[in-house]
This record gives sequence, structure tokens and C-alpha cells, in this order.
Amino acid sequence: MQIYEIIDRLACLCGHRDESELLRIAFLISLRVECLSALDEAELASHFDAVSSDLQIATEQHASVSEELDQLADTMPCEFSPDHVWTLVRAIKAQSRFLQMYLGNQTLDARS
Repeated sequence: MQIYEIIDRLACLCGHRDESELLRIAFLISLRVECLSALDEAELASHFDAVSSDLQIATEQHASVSEELDQLADTMPCEFSPDHVWTLVRAIKAQSRFLQMYLGNQTLDARS
């Protein structure tokens, strides 16, 4: 099954999304599912809901951390505190979640 067929099926399930969002969700579903053509409508809807939820959560976390990083960037270097380190750690974790979502089950190799 081609990705555009999944996008068409998703559009029938939830027509209120734009094509780029449907493409993103179809791509993320394809990373989770072995055989896309074997998905019935109920399974596709379930995966759609799960991916949409995960994407929304990750987007909100990323936005929150981005705001914290903007505030951190406005501080003077001499005002740097341990709380700022935790802000950076949260930013790294949020970015890692996004990467993992788009890479699927692949592991990240820092040596590459």
C-alpha cells in the first residue's frame, strides 16, 4: 500500500486536517506498523488517535521548553544557576522524544 492511500483513508476518518498534517501522521503510523495494507479502519483509527496524541504532547512539551530556553537565553552568564542546567536537560529530553518519534525503532548512534 502506498502512503497516499493511507493519507486518503485518514482523510476519510478525519477530514478536518490539512494534507501536510495527514502526511506527517501517516508517516508516523508507518513507523509503528509492519504492514500498512493489513490495517482495517478501526486499527487505522486507533493508530491515528495514538499518533495524534503523541504528536500533540511532544509539540506542547517542545513549545514549553522552547519558552524556557528563550528565557534562559535572556539571562546573564554570571546569573547561571543549577535550575538553568535542568532547563537544558529538559530541552534535550524533549528534542530526543521528537527524534525518537520520527526515527521509529532505530537507535541513535552518537559516533555516526
